[in-house]
This record gives sequence, C-alpha cells and structure tokens, in this order.
Amino acid sequence: MGFGATVAVEHGEEEYRQNLAVEVAATAAPLVASRDCSREDAIDIAVRAVRARQEAEEDGTGTLVTMLKEPQPRKKKSAKQVAAVAEALLPLAEEAVEAEMF
Repeated sequence: MGFGATVAVEHGEEEYRQNLAVEVAATAAPLVASRDCSREDAIDIAVRAVRARQEAEEDGTGTLVTMLKEPQPRKKKSAKQVAAVAEALLPLAEEAVEAEMF
C-alpha cells in the first residue's frame, strides 16, 4: 500500500472514531443533563449502548434489534441543554472510544 493509501486509511479511521465519540456523547448527554448519573457513568452506559447498537446492526437475524434497550433519562431536558452537555462530554467520549478500541 502506498503512502497516500495509508494516509487515507488513517484519515478514515480517525473520522470513524470521531463519529463514534459524537454518538457516545449524544447518548450520554440526556443522562447527565437530567442528573441521572455522573459524566463518567453516563459515558460508560453510552459506550455499552453504542456497542450494542453496532452488534444489532451486524446481526443478520434481526434478533438483537428487538432486544435493544436505549438508555433513557428520568426527566426530559431541553434540546439546547442536552446539546450543550453533549459538547462538554465530547472529550470524555473521545477518550472512551480510544480506550474501548471500537
């Protein structure tokens, strides 16, 4: 593989990890905004939820999709507040994605 191809693969992997981090932060944000759990606990819950979604998408039988349980906050908060929390959680989510080796 040439240098350009290697750079393209690395760029694609970085983009994939960034998209996962955004998904993890967005999943954790409602839990933190509603004060259901700490930032770290919400990130752990979100990582497990994202991983379960990925496994369900790869399941050819469709069984896992029916078993998915998305984390839900006890109280709904405004979309603006949840978005602000998600932005604040992004660095933690990036670290979690890097550590989990998705």
